[in-house]
Amino acid sequence: MDFDEWMKAYSLDPFTTYLDYTVFRVDVFNTVEAYIVEALLDHCHSKDYMVLVKENELVIRLLVEKEHLERKIYFPSSIHSKTIQSTLKDDILEVKVFK
Repeated sequence: MDFDEWMKAYSLDPFTTYLDYTVFRVDVFNTVEAYIVEALLDHCHSKDYMVLVKENELVIRLLVEKEHLERKIYFPSSIHSKTIQSTLKDDILEVKVFK
């Protein structure tokens, strides 16, 4: 599956929308140099989240008052060996997975 097909399937998946409302919102973008995942993490500090990578899976884990909220984003191919950078600004976590 190429990225465009994957993106269409991801955006049409009703479970994705459900998780946007019940856990935290996540958006995925494709640019020339990177895939960008943005997560809306209200009132989050850098010590409150973790970004994990497993083969073709990106996991964003939020630790809030002894509660763990988690979103998994599955990519159509492995991202394990890719350069990954995350920044948190104005309650938006931006994770870049460089191509």
